[in-house]
Amino acid sequence: MTTILALDFDGVLNVFSRRTTGEWGAYEYAEVHAFEGLGWPICYAPALVGLLNRLHAKNIVSFRWLTTWTHDAPTKFAPAIGLDVGRW
Repeated sequence: MTTILALDFDGVLNVFSRRTTGEWGAYEYAEVHAFEGLGWPICYAPALVGLLNRLHAKNIVSFRWLTTWTHDAPTKFAPAIGLDVGRW
């Protein structure tokens, strides 16, 4: 049995910060075009995204979306930051 992790973006994966580094190392920025094509600046830690991808690949964690991004979460947000949601 794997652990289920409910995943939200804003404030969790999308860090509201102007800093360039944090507890997860260097932050990177991407612009995601969602919500009828509007561009949203996203600040994220690649180290955290990498960890989530590895946990899922090893079947340690199963993820579920818990976000107002609805269908844009797996189709636009996740690919922009390198979050592998192909098997979610």
